[in-house]
This record gives sequence, C-alpha cells and structure tokens, in this order.
Amino acid sequence: MQHRIDQLQLIRLLAAMLVLVGHARDKVTAGIDTLGGAANFYAGGVDVFFVLSGFIMFVISREDAGRPGGWMRFLRKRLTRVVPPYWFFTTLMLAVVVAAPGLVSSAALEPWHALGSYLFIPVDNSQGEAFPLLALGWTLNHEVFFYVLFALGLLFARPVGVWVTAVLVASCGLVGWLAAPVQAPASFWLNPIVFEFLLGMALGGLHERGFRLSAGPAAVLALLGLAGLWMASTGFHGGVLVPERALWMGLPALCLVAAGALVGSQPAPGRWMRAGVLGGDASYALYLSHPFTLALCAWVFRSLGWPLGWVTLLLACAACLLVAVAFHLWLEKPLVSRLNRLFSRPRISPQCASST
Repeated sequence: MQHRIDQLQLIRLLAAMLVLVGHARDKVTAGIDTLGGAANFYAGGVDVFFVLSGFIMFVISREDAGRPGGWMRFLRKRLTRVVPPYWFFTTLMLAVVVAAPGLVSSAALEPWHALGSYLFIPVDNSQGEAFPLLALGWTLNHEVFFYVLFALGLLFARPVGVWVTAVLVASCGLVGWLAAPVQAPASFWLNPIVFEFLLGMALGGLHERGFRLSAGPAAVLALLGLAGLWMASTGFHGGVLVPERALWMGLPALCLVAAGALVGSQPAPGRWMRAGVLGGDASYALYLSHPFTLALCAWVFRSLGWPLGWVTLLLACAACLLVAVAFHLWLEKPLVSRLNRLFSRPRISPQCASST
C-alpha cells in the first residue's frame, strides 16, 4: 500500500471497540442490556478484522508476489508484527493460570495446550475446547493460518498467485462446511469463517483496479454495514464458529471495510482524525490487553462498592483504551520497529567482513 488509508484505521478501531464493549458488558456491568443485548453484534468486530486482514494482505503483498524469497519476507513481516504482543499477553495469562488458577475458567494447565497457544496451533484445553490460553487468541489461530496460505500464493506471480491463495482458502472453507470436522486443529482451520478473508481479498482487487467511492456513498455503506451486523446478530444463535457466520456477519463486515478502503479522498488530519488513527494503530494492543484491564477494573469497582452500570462501563472502556495506547507507544511499536530493522539488516559474508 503506497500510503496508509486513515479511514481504515478508524474501521479497525471500531472493530476493536465492538469487541471491547461486548466483553465489558459481561465484566463491569450489572446486566446492562446495551443495544438490546445482542451479544453477536459486538462479536462482529472479529468479522471486520478478518475482512480487513484479507484486504490488507492483498494490497501490501504485490511487491513480494512471485519474487525470490517474497513469501518468506511476507511471513517475516507479518509474524514480526503479530507474535511479540501476542506472546507477551499469552505469557501474562500463563502466569495468571499458574499463580491464581481459580481466576480462569479453563485453569487446568496442560503442556501441549500451552505450547499450541504459543505456536498458533489449535489444541483442545482441559475442557475439550480448542481455545488457546488467551482465549481471544482463537482469532490469531485463523489469522496466522491465513498468512501461511497467502504465503503459498506468493510463490507465483500475480494474478496466478492470487488465484492459488483463493483456491486454497475456499477449499478449506468448503471442506469445513461439508465435512464439519470436530477435532482440533481441523475444526478451526477448516471453518467456513475463512471465507471472510476471501471477501477482503476481493475488495483488495477492486481497490487495486481504482474503484473508489465518494464520501457520501461510503458513509451510507458504513451505516448499512453496522445495520447489517445488528440484523444478523439477532437472526442466528450459536457458538463462536457456526458455519453461517461467514455469510451473515461477513457481508456486513465487508460493507464496513469497503467504506474505509474505497473512499476516494481522505479528510484533513484534524485532531479527532489523528486520535482515531492512533486508536486504530493501537487496536491490536487493545484487542489483546483489554481482558486484563477489564478484570482489574471489575476488581477495583467492586472493592470500592461502586454500582455496576453505564458509568463503570464507560470508565472501564476508557481505561482499556489508555492501557492499549500506552502499550502500543511504549512497548509494541518500538519492539516491532527494532525487530524489523534487525531482520531486514543485510547479512555480511565472512569474506566481506574480513576485508573491511
């Protein structure tokens, strides 16, 4: 991507906030029925993330497609971005499980489950559920799996490589839909939710061909996306990875991402836009850190005897944002930048080293 699309950062922030508010309702309120209580609406933030990921991977990978070592450069950059923050918070969760197992519902620690959590491999926990130690990391298991499939497509020049990735992803989704495997890791990797990455890739194709929307239609599309998520959330009930989710939640998520990706002009970077972009930059940190911040907020509120309601919900969300921005600016961003410089540093052969 030649330049960052600020509106996409706002969509990223919106997706993270949906997940945050959905979890905050359970942690720091006393049964607040926000927006009618459709929990699946807030879970739609994950679907937005998946569509957005498909779009971004399509757009940023053009220079790596079909070039020697391109697939490896792609994976290195993605894992450098994703792994350090995830391992940090997974280790923090591991420490909680070891020190205070009563605080975590799936507290029985098993070595293979812990190892799978670090390696992004779905492994059943002690309760028979294929969620990692940091439960919301299930989305990262899908994300990294998509990176691997996408990297295979980068072995070929475009457009062949794009079709290779599309066929691989579609095959995984179709096999999962038809065979419905129940054992991990196949039950996760072959879930039809992977179709949402394809939606994002298709959107990337439109963007690459120069298709754009003016501000008005883009705003309407964003509203339709939110309305679609709301309507879909009230229309189906089930677990996290029910097959129909890829359609009913994926299409409204596509509308939201398209509203940010295809808008023709970017507004002047005013104060609120800069704040929103910063929030989008910190959205990954917000996604990973908010369970810990919410747990701390809930403990503080109950210790102080505060009535749990709208006020505690707003305070907890504000605290989660502050923690995420601080983590992003002071830890995540410097660490990822340093790793990128380290891995991109040209290697010096022994002969060259001896001649200098």
